[in-house]
This record gives sequence, structure tokens and C-alpha cells, in this order.
Amino acid sequence: MSNDAKLGLVVGLGLVLTIGLVFHRRDPSGMPMNGREPTATPFLPGATPAPTSTPTPEYGPFTPAAEPPPLPAN
Repeated sequence: MSNDAKLGLVVGLGLVLTIGLVFHRRDPSGMPMNGREPTATPFLPGATPAPTSTPTPEYGPFTPAAEPPPLPAN
């Protein structure tokens, strides 16, 4: 590898790293990305926690779709 190629590699890598460091954004407010404050949910011993999402139904084994109707003959 020639010295010009090595210099180009080092300069290019330095340029990419510099641009990445300059444009890297940190969240200065410390807030989560959705903009809302995190809320704490109380937990009572012995109580079942409320589900956080709707449960997915149990579908069981795979069942193939019905056969489509035949195409009309022209």
C-alpha cells in the first residue's frame, strides 16, 4: 500500500469520526424519547399486576387457508 493511500485512509477515517462526534446528539434534558415523564406503578404484595398490553389469542396449530374458488373459463 502506498503512502498516499495510507494517508488518504487516515484522513478519511479521521473525517468520518470528527463528523460523527460533532453531529452526535445527546438528550440534554434526561427525559425519555417519547417526551413523557416515567410513571411509577404501585405494587401491592399478593395482588396480580395489571397487564401492560392486550394478550395475544392462542391459535393452536397451523391450519391452511381455504382453497380459492376456480377461475371462470373464457
